[in-house]
Amino acid sequence: MRFRFREKVIIMCALSGLMAACAGERPNNLGVRGGRLSACSSPPNCVFSQASDERHRIASLAFNDDPDAAFARLKQIMARRNDTAVIEESSEYIRVEFRTTFFVDDGEFLLDRVGRVIHVRSASRLGYSDLGKNRSRMEDIRREFSPVEVKPCTGATIAMATEEAPYTVLKTDDIFELREYPSQVLAEIIVEGELEDAGNKAFRPLFRYISGDNKSRGKIAMTAPVSQEKKGEKISMTAPVSQQSMQGKWAVSFMMPASYTVETLPTPDNSNIKLRQVPARRVAVVRYSGFWSEEKYLLHKGKLEKWIKDNRFGTTGDPVWARYNPPFTLWFMRRNEILIPIAAGAN
Repeated sequence: MRFRFREKVIIMCALSGLMAACAGERPNNLGVRGGRLSACSSPPNCVFSQASDERHRIASLAFNDDPDAAFARLKQIMARRNDTAVIEESSEYIRVEFRTTFFVDDGEFLLDRVGRVIHVRSASRLGYSDLGKNRSRMEDIRREFSPVEVKPCTGATIAMATEEAPYTVLKTDDIFELREYPSQVLAEIIVEGELEDAGNKAFRPLFRYISGDNKSRGKIAMTAPVSQEKKGEKISMTAPVSQQSMQGKWAVSFMMPASYTVETLPTPDNSNIKLRQVPARRVAVVRYSGFWSEEKYLLHKGKLEKWIKDNRFGTTGDPVWARYNPPFTLWFMRRNEILIPIAAGAN
């Protein structure tokens, strides 16, 4: 059957040892012509946002911020993907190769400044069917890039960030990264409760603040991630120094858009919300998906601490739990991270 061709190619390549043959030849029809990317051929192994047929059509990447900033954000996503190699890029076009164990797929992104979208195309070099791989990969990229609106049972709408905290990746190792963040401004609230409940308890007052519950009554764009770190865990003592939970309090924060400073942000109506500046910092990061549970938090925090130790990095602060999605996002679509501040000399 035709849809089994891709699997047969895998077996043939593995048996012959000619892995390069499985990659296929680089197509000669890629690029931009007349403001469009190349159309897909008939097999269902290609997705294309400018396609007219349902089989190949996929939504483009929409954005609300500055086109150059949006395209720079996409480039950043491509740079940190382990399966992606950037082959060609300009101010309005990116061509990449998505590489798996056996196959290479070709991806393209074209910035449309007037339409405020980025057109996408991803196609397999070999096989009749890709078993949905190109489409699912593009949807993964979309979840990192695009705003997502989720409507809970109350009918309220909570939007995912349109602006992500900027950073520079200094080192990548599987699920771990060493990053450098510039100075940021946070809106922060202190809440009581267990780790799994604190974020939900703090989300609504912070969201109300950026939605207009402030002295200027102006709306503020929501940004990612929502961060959470233990508050009151350290207490001053003589040696030995011990750490313990102090009334179960947590500091939960939203990062403010880069266009604001502490002085220009509107004053929160909720006196429990505080605005503060965080200095530039270097952090070690582990990324994972799934439920916001204490079990998963402790599991991945342990993995990150081991990675830090193996790389002989010196820590300079406590862990921060960062979440990039609204509370109602399905667990398998969530992007979660744990960040631990690292000494500036780490590389």
